[in-house]
Amino acid sequence: MDVSKLKMDEVIAHRQPMSLLSSIESCCDDSIIAIVNQDGSSFLANENGDVPAWVGIEYMAQAMGAYAGVRSKRLGKPIEKGFLLGTRKFKAYCEVFAKGQTLKVTATQELLDTSGVSLFRCTIHYENQLLAEGAIKGIQPSSDMKLFL
Repeated sequence: MDVSKLKMDEVIAHRQPMSLLSSIESCCDDSIIAIVNQDGSSFLANENGDVPAWVGIEYMAQAMGAYAGVRSKRLGKPIEKGFLLGTRKFKAYCEVFAKGQTLKVTATQELLDTSGVSLFRCTIHYENQLLAEGAIKGIQPSSDMKLFL
């Protein structure tokens, strides 16, 4: 499967305006590289078209979701919703993602337990410059799991 030809709505449950990733560059057994074309049109952009660096947490979380979506698609399973549980050690080395930047969001899975909780190490690069990094925890509960008892 050529993941670079997949549309984002084929692999994640997010829709506009909350779908923030532009495309997928690659996806393997334990990681994904997603692209954000920071064109200034995001509803999160300021008057200059720049997006605050804290949005990087959501870019990372959506990359995790895209990773899960690609895996589901490869297995012929439906795309399931996932939930961001939190982040540790998120560090941004910039204040904003500037209009015109093409960002590479890498998410590498380090842990997946039987309850559906996963931990990914994530980075955001512009060209060869590290702009942000962090550990993101999420959950993709099975469809028969009750979230609220």
